[in-house]
Amino acid sequence: MKVLHVITGLDAGGAELQLAMILRRTRHEADVVTPYNPGPVAEKIRSQGTSVRDLGMKTNTELGALPRLRKIIKEHVGG
Repeated sequence: MKVLHVITGLDAGGAELQLAMILRRTRHEADVVTPYNPGPVAEKIRSQGTSVRDLGMKTNTELGALPRLRKIIKEHVGG
């Protein structure tokens, strides 16, 4: 099963570290997308062998990032 995790940022916080732990133990093919602020947890996740993509948003109101996210989702599901 393919799983695409979308998380607002990967700075060192509770949800971010939980995601890193989940990815370390999952048997599923997983990728991570973050709209902005890849932060230090992104490197930790990458070092575990999981792809992390940053949409490069500067603020959380950049609607121009939605087509990029849609493209990533379509690629992930094979569409």
